[in-house]
Amino acid sequence: MDLSATVEKVGKMAVDAVKPIELTQIEDPRKVRFMNPRTMEVVEVSVPPGAREHRVASIDDFIAAAKAAADGEWRADAAPIIWFADKQLVLVVDDADRHDLITTPLIQSPHYLTLSQYDAKAGEPVKRISQKSFIELLKLTLRNCVVHGDELLKAVRGIKFQKTENGGANVGRGKESMDADVVAEVVGWADVPEEWQVTFPVYWNEGERENVLSVLCHVDVDLDEQKFIFRPIPGEMDLALEKAKSMIRERLEAGTQDIPIYYGTP
Repeated sequence: MDLSATVEKVGKMAVDAVKPIELTQIEDPRKVRFMNPRTMEVVEVSVPPGAREHRVASIDDFIAAAKAAADGEWRADAAPIIWFADKQLVLVVDDADRHDLITTPLIQSPHYLTLSQYDAKAGEPVKRISQKSFIELLKLTLRNCVVHGDELLKAVRGIKFQKTENGGANVGRGKESMDADVVAEVVGWADVPEEWQVTFPVYWNEGERENVLSVLCHVDVDLDEQKFIFRPIPGEMDLALEKAKSMIRERLEAGTQDIPIYYGTP
C-alpha cells in the first residue's frame, strides 16, 4: 500500500470519529501500525527519518563533509549552506528543508580565554594580578607564548615592593608618592619594558593549534595595591579573533568552492 493510500485510511478513521490505536509491538522502528478498533483493520505507516545533527571535530573533516553534500552524496540536488560564528561552524546539508545539520564547535584556546579575562573593555575596571599569580600565569598558561618571556618572568620574580619614609615627591615609573613623606616603589622594575608581544593560537581544534597569532600586551605595577597590571592593548584581542576567523574562512572557501558561506547562525 502506497503512502497516500495509507494516509487516506488513517484520516478516514478520524473522519469516522474512530480514534486509531497505535500498535507498539513492531519489529521495524521505521514503521508504525494503527488499528481501527471498529473494523480491526491494521494500517502500516512508514516513519520518515528524523532530523540528524552530526558533529565533526576538525575543520578538515567539516570541509570534507561539505564537499560530499555539494556532490550529492548526502542527497541528490541538495543546496548546502555554511554558517560561521565565533564558536561554531554549521553546514545545512540542504537549505530547502534544513533537515540535516553538520556542526563543528570552534574551541577557543586556553591562551585566548585567559588573555580575554584581562582584556578590559571601555568602561570596565582594569584587573590587577598578584605577583604569585602573575608568575604562575607566565610559567604555565602563557609558557613559551611571551616573546622573551624568560626576561619578564625573571623581572617579576625579582622585584620587591617597598615604602620609603621621607622619600620626597620624586615620582617616576616604579615610584609613586603616597603622601608628603612616603614614597612607594618597586625595586628592579624601572628598566622593564612596558609592552610585550604574546603569540598563541586562537582556536584549539585539531589542526588549528599551529596557527598562532600575536597580540601586544601592556605590563605595569599598581604600587598602592602592590599588584601587577597585565592587559592586552585595547583592540588587539578583537583583531586576533577576526584574523583567526578570516584564516578559517579562507580555508572553507578554498575547500568548498561554490557553497555559500555566511557569518551568523541558521
